[in-house]
Amino acid sequence: MSPTARREVLTVKEVAELLDLSRNGVYLGAKRGEIPNVTVGRRVLFPRRAIEQWLAVRGTESKRVPDVGSPLR
Repeated sequence: MSPTARREVLTVKEVAELLDLSRNGVYLGAKRGEIPNVTVGRRVLFPRRAIEQWLAVRGTESKRVPDVGSPLR
């Protein structure tokens, strides 16, 4: 596969690099259901579209103004 080809699924290593996490951190996030993933046999894979949407949502959440009762005023 050429380096410019866009694959539909990402590996744990690729997601770890994208999110600046350790591989163990990615596995843990996937196990907890925090990072969208699919399991095929023993492999954990990450659909590219799901990761992109997940990042977009998380990006907008971090820009929200904290609630009045939040300690982060």
